[in-house]
Amino acid sequence: MTQPCEEIASPLLPIWDMSIPDIPQRSRLYSLAPLGPDSCLVESLTSYLCRLAYEHHVEVGTLIQHSIAPILGKQYIAGDKSRSISSFVRFANPINGNGTMASDWVDALRSLTLRTDLTLLTLLVSADALSQRDLLQPLRQWCPLCYDSWRRQGAIIYEPLLWSINGVAVCTAHWQLLERHCPYCSSSLPWLTWRSRPGYCSSCGRWLGSAHRHGQAGEKEMYIAETIGDFLARRTQLTPAIPREGVIQTLRNLIASTTAGNTAAFARCFGLPKTTLWELVQGYFPPSLPFLLRLCYQLRLSFLQFLTGVEHSALGESPVSQGQTLKRDVRRPFDREKVQQALEGILADRQTAPPSMREVAQRLGYPARTIKGHFPVHCQEISYRYAEYRKQRGQLRKAHLRQRIYEAARAAHGQRLTPTYRRVGALLNAPGTFRERDARRALLDIRSQLDRETGGEYVAEMSQPEMEKRPGNFEAREGTNTICY
Repeated sequence: MTQPCEEIASPLLPIWDMSIPDIPQRSRLYSLAPLGPDSCLVESLTSYLCRLAYEHHVEVGTLIQHSIAPILGKQYIAGDKSRSISSFVRFANPINGNGTMASDWVDALRSLTLRTDLTLLTLLVSADALSQRDLLQPLRQWCPLCYDSWRRQGAIIYEPLLWSINGVAVCTAHWQLLERHCPYCSSSLPWLTWRSRPGYCSSCGRWLGSAHRHGQAGEKEMYIAETIGDFLARRTQLTPAIPREGVIQTLRNLIASTTAGNTAAFARCFGLPKTTLWELVQGYFPPSLPFLLRLCYQLRLSFLQFLTGVEHSALGESPVSQGQTLKRDVRRPFDREKVQQALEGILADRQTAPPSMREVAQRLGYPARTIKGHFPVHCQEISYRYAEYRKQRGQLRKAHLRQRIYEAARAAHGQRLTPTYRRVGALLNAPGTFRERDARRALLDIRSQLDRETGGEYVAEMSQPEMEKRPGNFEAREGTNTICY
């Protein structure tokens, strides 16, 4: 006679629960946590994308091509065409911004990683409050000291969002100017390439970190970097989207406080077009970031304070007093005699380098257009002299470069080596030299001269089969010469 399982089971042998538990949803890609979400050095979305590719042991372009592009479904990156993706990534910095592209990429990466905090890696919180124009730096910039410090500490190398914002030129951790050119190949780097990796040059692959300080930051650059860094660190305390009305009201309060509501006087005070300022106050379009940073610096307001709203009474404590502001609004009379003497003195001076009209206008303290309106002949002569001076400087530079290339090519030829672009660039300690057309033309001429002198007897150190094995090598023929790249 059979007995129930409950009666047979011993108290020491509990019955298992065979029901299927609730399994959390799995992400297609690693749910990689962003770095520094509550600090001024919060990670950028382009940096996050590079780290995500690195964690999957694939290149950035490969990750975009096979995982992100199908989800985006956009024409500019549709299908599996690697050429379109390579062209796109070089101009992909808007994914760090506050436009549609940033929103699309955040949604795509959120669906792949199931991360809900990726919006903090962009400026989408200011989508309605700030114009997309002039919001981001077009090219990559970085702090070598930060890279070096993170590497020595064993920390993860990444690129903060702060470095990608237009107007920020200073590292807030070390208060030194950010670098914009690779110290090895002198390349200007895009924020994203097919093989991007934070901390490394995407052109030559060298490490960009350094323990040496370069350049001192000015007061304005330090103020701008600090106030934007404070905004990034405190974004989590704000609403999901900053309303444009708050920014417009802050601007109205500033006009009321500094120029008693006189929009035209405020525009002249800060060197702004009156019509543009009026349209901003009416809310026809959002203000640009450079415009707001200029006001923040001159009035000593924080960027966060400007975006979230400033009470009219609080503006009375601004370091720019009413007297100072109204005094700047008074139009300066044009001293015709003084300006004429200065222009004639510049034209008579043949010893120093001729200045440009912009520099002359800055010296005299008048707009260049005003000076040209009173003295068109003098200004035309100054502009012509400056253009000729620039032309002569360019010719001297090209002649000097040609001489250096000639000496380096001779040195390589003396060792019975083919003077290729790469080899001569290494001897010049400037691998990027031959991106310039005149430099390439000079080496071709020198190669022709060496061929005539030697009868074409010397051979390249690298054989043709070896060249074909190395990616990126090709031949360019000029007459009877074969140049190996």
